[in-house]
Amino acid sequence: MTANFPARGLRASALLMMLGLAACATAPTPYQIADGDGGYSDQQLESDRYRVKFEGNEATSREAVEDFALYRAAELTLQTGHDYFKVVSKEVEPIVGSVRGISPGIGIGIGGGGGNLGVGLSTVFGGGGRADYSYVTYLDIVVHEGEKPEDDRNAYAAFDVIERLKGKVTVPEDDAVVE
Repeated sequence: MTANFPARGLRASALLMMLGLAACATAPTPYQIADGDGGYSDQQLESDRYRVKFEGNEATSREAVEDFALYRAAELTLQTGHDYFKVVSKEVEPIVGSVRGISPGIGIGIGGGGGNLGVGLSTVFGGGGRADYSYVTYLDIVVHEGEKPEDDRNAYAAFDVIERLKGKVTVPEDDAVVE
């Protein structure tokens, strides 16, 4: 008995499998106000002290999360009429998300009496894969007026931070700092 594999069915199965894999791809968290998919938030703790948080998803690198938190601290400093800020505490927290694995499978079934042969492709998402990490950065900052002290490694000139990081940060038009 010879089996004929319909090419159309195999192409359709392969296409469905690729679409399933593409659906798993996630874009990095953009620089945005925090929503269900991450972003920045800040909280005033005292008249000159703030906590800045940036949370990314599993497609956002640790470096990007740290840069976005610094960028937000610089924006906040300028928005409050100050010139520089000092980072008095910093925490970068890795968060283990789901453990995912992609296990393609092929199943073959033979029907009774008619000599039919069916081929199916499946993708299993579940254990045995890799862990997805996302990062959250917390900065406690104190804002100041005047010139940044040159000998303080924890002090950042807000305008300089924005100038140096603006190539990495795409700010939504309605969130842009007015210069």
